[in-house]
Amino acid sequence: MLQINRRLVRLQRRDHRRLLLVDGHTAFAGGLNISDAYLTTEVSPGWRDTHVRVAGPVVAELDRLFVSTWQYVTGHGLRLPDPPPLPVGDQHVAALGSTLRRHRTEIYHAYLH
Repeated sequence: MLQINRRLVRLQRRDHRRLLLVDGHTAFAGGLNISDAYLTTEVSPGWRDTHVRVAGPVVAELDRLFVSTWQYVTGHGLRLPDPPPLPVGDQHVAALGSTLRRHRTEIYHAYLH
């Protein structure tokens, strides 16, 4: 009975991460809304979503965030392929994830930076 209750509590926690993990070297993150409701009109400024393609070592961080969420929700481990990170470009990118209220200050400061 306790096992079932824990599983129900886990399922009720919503996860708004939007990740597409392609091949260990490329990932997409963010929102991508396609609807007339998001158009700019005379009465509405519309809505802007940000969707990005990332490549390089940060993809391994996104993989780890996904695996950790998968294990938390399902209670089962998941093993993704572990390709060596390929350096791409000259920008530094970090992946920050939050669980409930943890890490929100860190994410807030990253946005400000």
